[in-house]
Amino acid sequence: MRVDLKAAAEKGDRDSQFNWAEQLYLSSQPEDQREAARWYERAAHSGHTGAQFKYGLIHFLGRGITRDHEIAWAWFKRAADDGLPGAQYYAGVMCENGTGVQRDLAAASRWYEAASNAGHAEAAFNLALLYHQGRGVETSPVRAAQFYTVAADKGHVQAQFNLALIYHQGQGLQRDAAKAATLYRQAADKDYVTAQFNLALMLHQGDGVAPDLEEAAYYYRKAAESGHVTAQFILGTLYANGEGVKPDQIESVRWFTRAAEQGHMKAQYQLALKLVRGEGTAKNPAAAATWLGKSADQGYVKAVYSLGQLFRLGEGIPANPKFAIECFVRAAQTGHVESQYCLGTMYEAGEGVERSTSEATKWYARAAKQGHQKALQNLSRLHE
Repeated sequence: MRVDLKAAAEKGDRDSQFNWAEQLYLSSQPEDQREAARWYERAAHSGHTGAQFKYGLIHFLGRGITRDHEIAWAWFKRAADDGLPGAQYYAGVMCENGTGVQRDLAAASRWYEAASNAGHAEAAFNLALLYHQGRGVETSPVRAAQFYTVAADKGHVQAQFNLALIYHQGQGLQRDAAKAATLYRQAADKDYVTAQFNLALMLHQGDGVAPDLEEAAYYYRKAAESGHVTAQFILGTLYANGEGVKPDQIESVRWFTRAAEQGHMKAQYQLALKLVRGEGTAKNPAAAATWLGKSADQGYVKAVYSLGQLFRLGEGIPANPKFAIECFVRAAQTGHVESQYCLGTMYEAGEGVERSTSEATKWYARAAKQGHQKALQNLSRLHE
């Protein structure tokens, strides 16, 4: 069969030349690929549209032949003018990026649209991006959604996700949470991590779908296992509270730890609390202090306060009331009421700081103003 095909190609049959080139091109041997390039060229010059596209493609990729974008453009253009969707797509790519031809976004959009109208998913997606971003065409969420839909219907995962975002957020179109959830699910089931997370949120909140904590936990886990830090944190919380999963403090600690190691400040805080209490892990106040410090350094006020409490009480670590004061001041200045109350008690008692009734009064007053009952009682007592 190969002999017959090659013989027909040598006699000048352009279809045979193209098919012979296709067989050679599949080889992993460089000499076969170079030979394929020669047969593509012969068929291309004979007017075979597929060969014109393939001859342009191997110049574009530099496979079996020296990469030459100008030659690639010339052959893509000939095949694209003959209506070949793949060539139209690559013509759009080259015009969009200014590769082998002057950059021309308007021309790129025309080539993409021609290929999209023939059902080319990548072309439809690229055109949707141009309309979404207003590059080379007037910004149009409606047109973006139109072409994302073409690509999404053919299984293009990024198009499914982007289209879901448009419907989820109501970006220039009426918000349709149910449609967004359907599209997220399509992308999520192809292991698109952010789609898994967004779908989990919608299932968690009952947004566009019936609330389903078990299914939400399933998609949070899928995203978490791929490294999505917020999914890891939320999964840790679900295991801690037994929401959608059986309570499991060990699993909770595991997921808080993974998120904390990625710098998630709330996970760092929650992990520290587990270490202080010995929930799902051995008690380790020193490690807790380290994680609270990391969270506090990111400005998480609860962590700043808890760090102050840890060093004030000195349970499992050396007490340091002066450092505790620093932590409480930092948190209190943001309006943290418990820190304000603690400062009042420490100034009143002279704990880690020189005793000062006026400073105690000041901090009790701030906490009392926010409704802290003990602060109000202490303030009344100081005024007696």
